Amino acid sequence: MLVVLALLGGLLAALTVAGAPARAARPGVLTPVGCVGDVDGGVPVGHACAAGVEAASGLGYPVVSPDDRFLFASAFKESAVLSFTRSASGALTYRSCVADPPAPAGCTPAEGLGEAWGMAVSPDGRDLYVAAAADHALVRIRVAANGTLSNGGCVSAPTGPCATKVNGLRYAYNVAMAPAGDDFYVAASEDRAVVHFDRSASGSFAARGCWAVDLAGCAAGPGLDSVADVKVSADGRHLVTAGYGGSVTSFTRNRRTGSLSAPRCLTDTLSPAPGCTTTPLPLDGASGLALTRDGRAVYVASSYDDAVTLLRRTSAGTLVGAWCLQDSLATSGCARTTGGLEGVQALALDPDDDQLVTGGSGSAGLVVLDRGADDTLTRRGCVTATVSPLTCPTKSDGLLGIYQMAFSRSGRALHVGGYDSSAIATFRRTVQRAATRFRAARAQKIGKLRVSARCDARCDVAVTGKVRVGRKTFRVKKVDLVLPPGRTTRVRVTFRNAAALKRLLARGARPRAALVVKVGNSAGAKTYRVKVRLRRR
Repeated sequence: MLVVLALLGGLLAALTVAGAPARAARPGVLTPVGCVGDVDGGVPVGHACAAGVEAASGLGYPVVSPDDRFLFASAFKESAVLSFTRSASGALTYRSCVADPPAPAGCTPAEGLGEAWGMAVSPDGRDLYVAAAADHALVRIRVAANGTLSNGGCVSAPTGPCATKVNGLRYAYNVAMAPAGDDFYVAASEDRAVVHFDRSASGSFAARGCWAVDLAGCAAGPGLDSVADVKVSADGRHLVTAGYGGSVTSFTRNRRTGSLSAPRCLTDTLSPAPGCTTTPLPLDGASGLALTRDGRAVYVASSYDDAVTLLRRTSAGTLVGAWCLQDSLATSGCARTTGGLEGVQALALDPDDDQLVTGGSGSAGLVVLDRGADDTLTRRGCVTATVSPLTCPTKSDGLLGIYQMAFSRSGRALHVGGYDSSAIATFRRTVQRAATRFRAARAQKIGKLRVSARCDARCDVAVTGKVRVGRKTFRVKKVDLVLPPGRTTRVRVTFRNAAALKRLLARGARPRAALVVKVGNSAGAKTYRVKVRLRRR
């Protein structure tokens, strides 16, 4: 006797998410909202921002809070961290400041912030963890409900000013938070190291280990020379670093303990390093990283090569060079070129993984690149600084010396750090609603349901549900997928405890069932509630 699944009413007709047609709004268009910058002089003529704030010299590393209410930014030259409230359009209003003693007027003192740069915010939005290069320190900054910042303590290398000492933090440069917020990692370029910290529910933290090229007390980590950026994949399974020495290193991460293992390093042929394999693709001056949410593709900003390089991660965790795009005037040997990648330092992938935005220290502008189904990039548009000689239809203040950018969580705003402008420039961004179609087969095998999905723009698919048999409830194993545009994918959902469900059905039980399919992207989502039944034949 075969038990099958069928949709009530037969075949589910094609459904489309309500909203604009797939191409009605051109995605990725950046419209300047304005910029905030240092209240003091020193900014090039014609490049000053309208709203000035104290302690913003060298402002350049923006981070958006998980709820999109606040933006935090470090000011390297002032050894300070500032907070701003965000409006619906993304416009910024200064809120609070903490700074290394003696703190500028209006800032709360926080020891250890000398040359503050890379930061990460906890998933609950209550804590910032800041890497400070000159003080060789990691500083915790508390975030109040209204965005006000306060000192939460620090740790530093033995030569640093903090009471608690941790090996591996000399010239601490960047921080990466694990998705669950229970671990984070600090990249220190002078020690050529990555330090792992545990984070408690209260926000306190403690060092748990380190990886380095040749630092006593740390495990061997090839390819960490002049390490500049560090990222954890969205699934928490991998950690990736990039270094100005021309190398990218990938670690396998234990999601339960946060520990790292199996480092695998890739360098370009001009920058060989012990323990690393080489690729002919450009990696010299690797300074910025962007990882897709599935962790399959890694984009690297190669500032000395004026190029963006695509690496792919194999199932074993090894990185393999796949493709590159270089500046029109560069000689890196890439098959594809485009203008505006001179000195490229910063990369930002939008929340839907549809587009990559680049910025650099030499180009004085932004380049918007569409990401294809094969992960390669195609130029969509650009924005240049007001004083830049490059030609783009849109110009903006605050874009000199771009080292870091941050999308809002919705993808509707992009915040760009202009280090040489001592400013944060904000752009409103058009996003594309994902028109979607779903079908479910008429008959299925026992305990399983399959539906096919297709999205006109990159979208997320989440499938949940349950089956009621008498007083018993059998839930499905949740499915989360990211679908590229234009590709039909078959989604397979498995019921928990399927064997018990099969036994009940074999006795002639008549179940009630419901499946919930949620589809969408940052522009909007739609939920389909599909009634199903189990029958015998």
